[in-house]
Amino acid sequence: MKQVVLVLNYLAVFCLLLSYLAPYIDPNSFWPIAFFGLFYPFFFCVNLLFILFWVFMRKKYLWLSFLAISIGYSFFFRFISLNENDDEFAAENRRSITVLSYNVRLFDRYNWINNQNEVTRLKVIDSIKTIDPGILCIQEFFNSDSDNPPSLIALNTKQALENVHAEYTVSNGPYHWGIATFSKYPIIEEGIVGFESKSNNICIYSDIDLGGDTLRVYNAHLGSILFDYDDYELIKSVFRKIGGTEIKNRDSSGSLSLSLKRRGIGVREIAVIPVLKNVFFRLKRAFKKRSAQALAISSHISDSPYPVLLCGDFNDTPISYSYSEIIRNNLQDAFLESGIGLGMTYIGAFPSFRIDYILHSKSIISKRFRTMSSNTLSDHYPLICEIVL
Repeated sequence: MKQVVLVLNYLAVFCLLLSYLAPYIDPNSFWPIAFFGLFYPFFFCVNLLFILFWVFMRKKYLWLSFLAISIGYSFFFRFISLNENDDEFAAENRRSITVLSYNVRLFDRYNWINNQNEVTRLKVIDSIKTIDPGILCIQEFFNSDSDNPPSLIALNTKQALENVHAEYTVSNGPYHWGIATFSKYPIIEEGIVGFESKSNNICIYSDIDLGGDTLRVYNAHLGSILFDYDDYELIKSVFRKIGGTEIKNRDSSGSLSLSLKRRGIGVREIAVIPVLKNVFFRLKRAFKKRSAQALAISSHISDSPYPVLLCGDFNDTPISYSYSEIIRNNLQDAFLESGIGLGMTYIGAFPSFRIDYILHSKSIISKRFRTMSSNTLSDHYPLICEIVL
């Protein structure tokens, strides 16, 4: 028994050590390492359990996992922050601005939350008004000229965010899908960070005049995994027990299947292996896409003549290559500087980690970072912090 546990411990240590390579290896060069990085929290917890097991058994093998965790302790502190910063900056020459970054999921245009997307849209707009940000970055922005009022106008005029930079990846008549940055301060220059491959993802930059100082604000939405319904249902069945879900040994064709109860449809079965292959393929493709996008953003930031503020949905964890590539530009993670807790930003089943970020140049100070976990109007929580320039 002890030998079996020891072999499993060695395997857990090996996987954890491989996950430490994810921030340094481009998935377009060697993609398998990215999967280990994605599951770093799982490998970390498994090794922690092995330490507790060997302590209970009073065996020296506890050092295996202890050393493995110690080697990569800095990565653990990308996932948790104990640095809540509420300090007041009284210096007269320091300006404080409230920043809000929010993936609004198209204002629930397709009724993911309920059957009243217009109600959700107006609630999102009202929640933004309550926060009253000086700079607002919205990912998965949707604007319909036929809405009353259109989201662009509602945020632009009614929220006192007079200046706007919106770019659309798709337009169809009066309907527009894209990304938008709003500001109470003048936008003196704007543009798009070019991605090599055409996609629905985009990164824009807006140079904002703060009255003597200029701040370059990036607003980014990196490649989504694009799981479909069956993918998410299978993932949910792995991470938690679902009422009405049952793994069957074989279906009528002899393949492993999953029995699901879906509201309004009833019981249906999905083949597990094809769905697993689909999940794997989509993850692999997304890792590669985000890598290229992160490199483009990183290159653009390195040429910025101004201090940088970057808000975005990276669709990737803090131990990913894309996050690490971008933050290498001497950027500070606002959550790590002034947040507290785990800071998970995604409400869905997977990846239920921190995948949305507010980053800034080290010449800028952030304080009072918080994730509005009480706001469930989207599948992402809004991120708020104050920056001091």
